[in-house]
Amino acid sequence: MNMKIEFDFGKLFSSLQLKKIPSKIKIHHILIATLLLHIFVMQFPSDGGMIFDEVHYIKAARDTMIGLPANAEHPPLAKILYAGSIGFFGDWWFGWRIIPLICSVLSVAVFYVIARKFFSEKKAVAASAFLAFDTLFFVNMSLALLDPPAILFALIGMERFLSKKWKTSALMFAIAVLMKETALFILIAVLVWKAVKSVRKHTIKNKIHLLNFGVFAMVFLAASIGGLQMYDTIYKPTTGTTVAVSVQANVVVDSNQQPVTTTTTTITQTLATPIKNAFEHIEFSWKYYTGLVPSINAEGLDYRPPWGWILPAENTFNPPHYLTVVTTAGDVTKTAIDWVSMVSPGIAFMYLPIVIAALWLIRKRENMELASLVLVWCLTAYVPWLLLGMFVQRMTFNYYFIYTIPALCLGIPMFWDAVTKDAKKKTLAVLAQFGVVLVAFAIYFPVVLLR
Repeated sequence: MNMKIEFDFGKLFSSLQLKKIPSKIKIHHILIATLLLHIFVMQFPSDGGMIFDEVHYIKAARDTMIGLPANAEHPPLAKILYAGSIGFFGDWWFGWRIIPLICSVLSVAVFYVIARKFFSEKKAVAASAFLAFDTLFFVNMSLALLDPPAILFALIGMERFLSKKWKTSALMFAIAVLMKETALFILIAVLVWKAVKSVRKHTIKNKIHLLNFGVFAMVFLAASIGGLQMYDTIYKPTTGTTVAVSVQANVVVDSNQQPVTTTTTTITQTLATPIKNAFEHIEFSWKYYTGLVPSINAEGLDYRPPWGWILPAENTFNPPHYLTVVTTAGDVTKTAIDWVSMVSPGIAFMYLPIVIAALWLIRKRENMELASLVLVWCLTAYVPWLLLGMFVQRMTFNYYFIYTIPALCLGIPMFWDAVTKDAKKKTLAVLAQFGVVLVAFAIYFPVVLLR
């Protein structure tokens, strides 16, 4: 007896109605899910434990509250923001992390607005979902670090820039840079993108174009340098302190003025070198970072070079642990909380395919504005770390990749548009890729569920 088995994958796909799934998910669903997840994890640990660089920045916020300058090598605005949060909500985990929580959710919302300038609603929601559930983005945007407010205002600056609101954009970028200097990566991306676009359209010498650039530059410089000058005037930060030791000899004489003995007095003085203005502050910060010795020549498990962020190589799946809490019951020890800096493979490994797709689209003169923006953003935000990792071997912290992640999330729908014109195949591919991202998100979630 012969039995013939036939299976129609096309009918299965249709019956699953996968094409309709993305259409039912709106941006507010993503934002609500992100908000609830942040609210859930922000209390772990709830015993006052600080996670990763919160140790430095919460202390800096406390100093800022009482009028003391802190961490002068970084811009001051994020520390002032956290100081206000602690002063309003109290010095506990909620007061520390409510600001990054707000910044994270709003960043996804602003990113959606940016994506809508290039995509349909469905594709913009998909891009935003990738950003919201990227492990590295979620973790670092949950903590009282300088990056969450810097990224939020940089994305607002980009959205305003794309909307040709030059003065507002410049102001937002100035605020972002005053939060953390690495916001410059996103600023440089939009400026290079605009310059390339102007050259391509032969408008680089257009008077209106030059006027807009001049207005942007003036507002940005006035707000950023003026804000830094205001901080230096009020808080009077210093470039450091030096200790001066002087020894004075005192000769003891008798009644005949003959020396009897000699005593010495040691005087120790701590001298602070004040920063007088914003330009000295910028110079100090530059010397501080360029003067750092390449001390992170790590070996073995601690070696995580920048090329390992985008390729399955050299400890890609061995992320740095920010904070780990274990529980013990009898002979069984389990990890209860584990904050890790893990770049989501489902997004990070798309770096080279997205760059190649962008170059291909530019060559074919298809979707030029999006392709060029994604390409420039990927290059300006990532290549500097790659070069430093190759030639200086100083930067092995993969959380620096957080400024590239939004570019990749914007590039994912673009990539699948370049690969296939079949709507069903694109939907299936995006859903499968998002499934990989969700698995990584669940595995590396700060409150351990699967590990």
